[in-house]
Amino acid sequence: MVNAEVRGLLWATEQSLEMSLALVEALLDEVEARSATAALLRRSMHAGQSAAG
Repeated sequence: MVNAEVRGLLWATEQSLEMSLALVEALLDEVEARSATAALLRRSMHAGQSAAG
């Protein structure tokens, strides 16, 4: 059986890992959203240039 101090450290480590994973996931979601927005802007600018030219 694991003593209470070690159990507490393991629990804290698990919580830290879960928060870190959530942060990385949120950052990746934001990068993906910005990339999609940039792609839409490029397409609309390209379409506007084609129509004007």
